[in-house]
Amino acid sequence: MTDIQFDEEQEFSRPIALPKQSTFVRLVLKTGIIKTEQGANYFLLGLVVICVCIIFFVVTSQGHTSSSSAVLGPPRITPNP
Repeated sequence: MTDIQFDEEQEFSRPIALPKQSTFVRLVLKTGIIKTEQGANYFLLGLVVICVCIIFFVVTSQGHTSSSSAVLGPPRITPNP
């Protein structure tokens, strides 16, 4: 039992996983407008904020139109004499 030896040179290490870039970041970087990954992330964040503002504006403006037509009621059809 005393003849057991361990070979310490064969240590296995877990491969380091590099973070992957998202498809949208790679697309923005390919255009050449933005040079860094952090800049591309900020650009995409700004784009999301602008889209949310546009959606909010469209939804709220449609709400006013439909509510005012409900108050007026349907159009009346009058026969011509």
